[in-house]
Amino acid sequence: MAIVLRTVLLDDILKLGQQERHWRRTMRTSSLIILAILASCRDETNESAPRIQWSAVNSTMQLVRAAVDSSVCPSGWTLLQEELAREGRGDLPPLQRAYVTRFVTLEEFAQAAVQARHLLIPVLRTLRFSVLWPCWQAAEIWRNDVVGAVRDLQSAGYTLELTLLHHDAYPVELHERTTGLLGGWAHPDAPANFEAYVESVLTRLNGVLEPGSVIYLANEPLSTLFNGYIGGGTWPPGGTRAGKSLAQAMVNLRAALRAAGERVSAAGFRPAIAVNVRPLQENTGPSAALLDHVFNWWLMDALVLGCIDDDFDEHCERTERGVVSLIGITFYGAMRDSRESVDFSLPSAVYPERALALPAIDVTPHAGFFSTALQTTITRYSTAEVRVAEIGFSSVDESLMALWLRRYADAASHQIASPAIGLHTLFSSAEFSPGEWQFHLVRGCVTEPCELTTWGRAFLEIASQQ
Repeated sequence: MAIVLRTVLLDDILKLGQQERHWRRTMRTSSLIILAILASCRDETNESAPRIQWSAVNSTMQLVRAAVDSSVCPSGWTLLQEELAREGRGDLPPLQRAYVTRFVTLEEFAQAAVQARHLLIPVLRTLRFSVLWPCWQAAEIWRNDVVGAVRDLQSAGYTLELTLLHHDAYPVELHERTTGLLGGWAHPDAPANFEAYVESVLTRLNGVLEPGSVIYLANEPLSTLFNGYIGGGTWPPGGTRAGKSLAQAMVNLRAALRAAGERVSAAGFRPAIAVNVRPLQENTGPSAALLDHVFNWWLMDALVLGCIDDDFDEHCERTERGVVSLIGITFYGAMRDSRESVDFSLPSAVYPERALALPAIDVTPHAGFFSTALQTTITRYSTAEVRVAEIGFSSVDESLMALWLRRYADAASHQIASPAIGLHTLFSSAEFSPGEWQFHLVRGCVTEPCELTTWGRAFLEIASQQ
């Protein structure tokens, strides 16, 4: 039976009474359980799943309108957008107004994903979505929707993974762009604020999220920090050439993620880290070597190996217990030394200041660099499980995208004993520049039936052969 959803204004949703929401969710969950039973019966007649375990990765902030609404989720993104607009820079992409807001609420996303399941089985069974730190802290309605989405998606038969931090920036109280760029993760209250958020998430999901489920502490955290402190000023907190703030933000992030990893494990889930590994195309000197270490390895060394490198010199000032044994690589190209640099050190440190090369990023799909990222990570962290947490391709030529995917899948299959690959993304999602974006696998599912995109059909054909 097709489910047709009525798209309503966000204001209407926010005014729904809790009693009505509870009744609607209870009735829907009962229906989903029936659908899941039917789906599981159908799965038994299909061929066995492919050797690669495929998943779909979804950035909630890029999908859900409520996630970028300041009345629901006030965040550092929102404040920076307003500040840039007042400075006459409001047209700068990407920020919130450039995002594709595919669904009105997280609840609507979950319903659409349930409807799309029959198109994906048995090839793709796992979904990952981000919880969103500022939204969780600000709105009870958001917390309820997260819990409801977890219940609904699991009831429909999905294996669910969550991401605690996925370029959703930070709550508004940590945004202090006018005070020396010590806002965001450089703010002294950031670690405690994040740890309280994680503790709240784990408490609410106790008995809801399946025990042993993977929870990614962060997705591409260093890419976000680089963009936020030494990029073009359009990512929160809006810094440019703020190398000392970047260093402080990294130290704060490290402390918060280590504490979060311990809490996730204690709650009976599996902590993971999704990192954007970018091979360095050429090493032009000390500043480029520092870039490679700081961008690719410094945080993973601390989380996986317990190597605490306080002065960014590739040596452990102390060694503690590792808190993560699962690494997910997100791969979007390589980098090189741009021949520009920024002064990099902690603001009050006794350690010497260094020149950190600014990266020039090449996002062209490249199987050779992808293979290098895998092999280097596997070798460096030999005791950890390595997966491909996220890859994505976009071209108006689906045959070219198919070629890239086959090459990436072959590389993962040859280097990882039990390969798992997350594909960006299930539904249409925001990107950061104009173009004919073909990332998503499924269209429809809200006011019209679900159907595979041309890329979705190509993916299923390739994935079923792997």
